[in-house]
Amino acid sequence: MKREELKALGLEDSAIDKVMALHGQTVNGLNAQINTLNTEKETLTEQVSQSAKQLEDLSKDNADNAELQAQIKQLQDDKAQLESDSQTKLVEVQTNYAIESALKDAGARDVKAVLPFIDKDTIKLADGKVTGLDEQLKAIQTDKDFLFQPTEPKAPKPSIVTSNNPNPAGQGEVTKEIFDSMTLAQRTDLARNDPDTFKSITEGD
Repeated sequence: MKREELKALGLEDSAIDKVMALHGQTVNGLNAQINTLNTEKETLTEQVSQSAKQLEDLSKDNADNAELQAQIKQLQDDKAQLESDSQTKLVEVQTNYAIESALKDAGARDVKAVLPFIDKDTIKLADGKVTGLDEQLKAIQTDKDFLFQPTEPKAPKPSIVTSNNPNPAGQGEVTKEIFDSMTLAQRTDLARNDPDTFKSITEGD
């Protein structure tokens, strides 16, 4: 998302600043999660390597000690299990992250409300790519479209609703909660089509 692209959509500079700030917050949050996962993985890998080297040296120095060899074998088995469990957990975290990101991008009103309809057992993560999710997501959007933001506006011009600014019509409302669940594209569209609502929400934070 570049300023030039938003400018080409007809947004004013103040609205562009708001959109870019929101985009920056989203990107920074995602990068922070990825960095944390990578750091934890590197730390665990280093610990496992050090343990493996210590076990190897200990085994060589005590080759004739049957009891100690049995203990070493148990430690090696425990290490292998730890590696397997850690890798499984890492894949699980990465898969959940990919699913939640996809739901957010698809305009889910509440990601947690959609997750129960996702069959994670059929979703695979390989080389950083997720397979088996797109098909499920499309089916859920079709069968349970009420869980997602509409792709095109179906109501009159949206307006912000706060305790100090009620909307008697009760239709076409963009509340703070709905705004928070919007994708970046939807927020950009709101800023372009209804700058007053966009300004009212963003400046009310």
